Amino acid sequence: MASFICILIAHHPFRGKRLTMEKFLSMGHAVVKAEGRSQEVFEQLLIRNRISRRVVLSTPHFMSIPFVIAASDLIATVPRAVGESFARFAPVRLVEPPVEVPGFDLKQHWHRKYAKDGANAWLRASLAQIFGHA
Repeated sequence: MASFICILIAHHPFRGKRLTMEKFLSMGHAVVKAEGRSQEVFEQLLIRNRISRRVVLSTPHFMSIPFVIAASDLIATVPRAVGESFARFAPVRLVEPPVEVPGFDLKQHWHRKYAKDGANAWLRASLAQIFGHA
């Protein structure tokens, strides 16, 4: 079961392990707007709880997020495995969001024609290991 984490620039003045709602709402947010993706779980939680944050930047892709966060005082909430991967190569750190976010299943899909293909099997296994499902 996957969950979410917030990422900040490594030297951000906030030093706690978990954001308070007040701090979360006071910060500028970089948001990934990718319909049909895991990110919708977090966005729907905010809508249900009538939580409105200050969105400063919206992008359709996760890959720009570590660079944006590493060069700004913005915060982003991303799937935990994505945040942990970003923290390995970008000067960002992880903090817990101020709300409990329901988990979600992370699944891979491929055409059965490629189920026994060696390169495809290697790629699927590598992704499962990276995202903690090996």
